[in-house]
Amino acid sequence: MRLTFRAKLIAIVLVDALALLALVLLSRYIERRVDDQLAAIRDTFVPRVGLKPQLEGTFERIGRSLQDAVAANDLDLLDDAHRQHQLLLEQLAAGGDAVEPDRAAAFRKELDAYVASALAVSRRLIDGDAGEDVVAGMQAMQAQQRRAAETLAAAARFDERELAQAFRKASDVQRTGAQIRMVVAAGCLVLVIILTIWIGRGVFRTLDDFAAGFRRFGEGELTQPIPAAARDELGDAA
Repeated sequence: MRLTFRAKLIAIVLVDALALLALVLLSRYIERRVDDQLAAIRDTFVPRVGLKPQLEGTFERIGRSLQDAVAANDLDLLDDAHRQHQLLLEQLAAGGDAVEPDRAAAFRKELDAYVASALAVSRRLIDGDAGEDVVAGMQAMQAQQRRAAETLAAAARFDERELAQAFRKASDVQRTGAQIRMVVAAGCLVLVIILTIWIGRGVFRTLDDFAAGFRRFGEGELTQPIPAAARDELGDAA
């Protein structure tokens, strides 16, 4: 196969261009992976830092609103507990990825059960009902309140180990990407060096043949032609 000198030079340029393109695409891919990890940290762990005290504060205000309504013997004050209940659900929904869907659903279920039971018991107490079934209802309500509080704590808990693991993943992606970039760059460099040596050896050999031939011609020896070892333009010139 005949490869011209121009084709050999173009091959080196193409290898350099492909190496640069590969490094650019690889860098973009690694940046995207790192951005995904940082986005997960931003959307999940950062909101969780302030979400738990916010949810717990609203949850406690539900209980205080119920107590205030019973203490004031005013059914209208129960509306505040209902508003706090709706606010808590809105805060939970606004948390987005900060709370896992399964845990959020479990907390909503326990919260709804607790609020429904607490409102029913509070209405009976305001109406003056003090029978044994009311006492049993209060005990059941307190148990539901504890379950709801425990479910809330589990749903909005902030695990420092998970945060550290997320940062480690981002760091691992960067480190792995840097290693891959080094391997790709080194491989392309080796390939360029091999091509350069291959082309250079042929060029230097042909130039040596030219120099030897010109010396012979200068000495008047015209019988021995210049050998055409290279199969390119320099070989044709020889």
